[in-house]
This record gives sequence, C-alpha cells and structure tokens, in this order.
Amino acid sequence: MTIAAAFLCTDGVLLCADTEHTGGYTSKSHHTKVDNLEVPNGKVCFALSGSSAFAWSAMEKCKKHLQANPATDLVAGLEEILDSEYRRNVLTHPDYLNLDYQFLIAIWSPGKRVELYSTTRTALRRISNFECIGIGAGVGCLFDTSRLFGSITSERLRFGHVCVGFCERSRYRMWGHVPLFLIS
Repeated sequence: MTIAAAFLCTDGVLLCADTEHTGGYTSKSHHTKVDNLEVPNGKVCFALSGSSAFAWSAMEKCKKHLQANPATDLVAGLEEILDSEYRRNVLTHPDYLNLDYQFLIAIWSPGKRVELYSTTRTALRRISNFECIGIGAGVGCLFDTSRLFGSITSERLRFGHVCVGFCERSRYRMWGHVPLFLIS
C-alpha cells in the first residue's frame, strides 16, 4: 500500500511517504519515495506514489533541467517538464493504465512562502492545506490536520509521522520507518 502525504504548515511543508516498492507481482524492496532538489533559485521537494521508475525518471529530468536552466518561475518550469515526461513515458505506452504515478511537490523560492502542489497525470494543482496520494490516500485523508488543528506548525509535525506510520502499521502489522522531510 502506497501512501504519501503533505501538510502545508504555517512555517513550511511536511512531505512524508511509505518506503515499500513493489516490482512485478512478487518482489518488494524498501527505499525512499521522497527527494529534495536544490536548484539555483530555490528548493523543490517531491513525494511520489505509483510507478516509481517513471516517477524517479521524471524527477531526475526536473533536477537536470532546473539546475542547468534557472527559471524565474519554478512552478511553470516544473509543470512543463512533468507534462512532457508523463506524455512521453506513460501516455504513449500500451499499458499506460498500470504505469501511472503522482507527485506531491513543495516549492520554495527566496522571498516567497512555500507552496504545495499535487499532480494527477498531466495536471498540476495547488494545494491549500493537506493532500494525500496513493492507494492509501483514502485512509490518510481521515487525518486531515486542518480539521483537527486549524493550522499546524512544525512543532506539531510529529502528528504527520504518526498518521502515516499508523496507516502503514495497519496494513503491515508493524511499525516502519516513515521518511519525513520539512521544507521551510
């Protein structure tokens, strides 16, 4: 079960995701689904769900492009790259329904507040408080912190760790390491 969650906080964004990757029908491995890109004009952080090979490829393409071509508008630059990569790798493939992936993206530029975005296929939309993606999104959305706390600060971010940890524990009957990343 994949679950990735993002919380827009008063002092940044929390991104977190499970670590289980499934290859084929039987093989499983554990490694991060969260990445941080330092670019000349800010920071971009991704959490992914879905086909991790294509998602990591798209993230690498974003990193290379944004580091080589500093854009004044990070959102527009990312949107263009992600649209192109999704169309090239997923929508042109005969088995495209099984190759879908999604991102939660936090973007910070100097002098601006951190912004949170979510992708669905080729669409990029801004998130105002909380988003959860992956097959576990339905369970994760039960923990919408905006309804519980109103606004959340980084001091309360442990709650995000507990929520995603709980979702993973309920599926696998064990506590696992859930990577957290704060961008502020």
